[in-house]
Parts: sequence; C-alpha cells; structure tokens
Amino acid sequence: MEQPCTARSHSQHAADWAEAPVKWILWRLPLGLALVGWIAGPWRWPLWSVALLWMGAACGLNAKRCGRVHCTFTAPLYGLLGVVALGRAAGGLALAPGWLWLMAIAGTLLSFIPEWLGRRYWKPVG
Repeated sequence: MEQPCTARSHSQHAADWAEAPVKWILWRLPLGLALVGWIAGPWRWPLWSVALLWMGAACGLNAKRCGRVHCTFTAPLYGLLGVVALGRAAGGLALAPGWLWLMAIAGTLLSFIPEWLGRRYWKPVG
C-alpha cells in the first residue's frame, strides 16, 4: 500500500535506496553472486558470505538513511547469515546450503509483512 505523497514521504522515498536505480548495485549484484555460488562449487560459501554481508550492510545503511521498515530487519539477518556463511567457508561450521537460504528467504518474507500492511517507513508521514 503506497503512502500519500507528502513532503515528508517524498523525502523518505527519495532517500530510499530500495526505490532507486542504485538498488542494482546494492542488492541485485550480490544476489547475482549468491546465484553464481550455487554452481561455483568450492567458491560457494565465500561468495555467499560476501553477498550476504554486502546486502546486510546495504540494508543497514538504507534503514539508517530513510527508516525503511524491512531493511531494519534484513540488515541484521543478512549480517548474521553472512557470518554463518563465512564460518562455513572457513570450515568451522557445518550447515547445509538449503538451511542458509531457507532462513534468508523466510526472514526476508517476514520482514516485508509490515510493509504489505501499509507501514513502509518507521517515521510517520505527515
């Protein structure tokens, strides 16, 4: 549900990287790295750790920048999963790839529930 276009919501929207062309670099490029990881064999876990940490940092910066609701949840989720993938890459953790991505996908979907219910930004419009 789109918020009304007031001065405040417009400035939030303008500051929101998830709505800007830069989203291709901030989220889609690392997502591409993650997809390459599925076929990259020995590079799988290092690629996934880079991709998840990259997306977590982008979400954290975007949440701070504009108050985007889902980014406040996905930033720590992706950061944590990036550290888990890094631990797996280093050989210190045992985790099946499916579990990592199940957590990432489920957590991402859950993070969007407030937005689907009409709460895109934490700050009130008005």
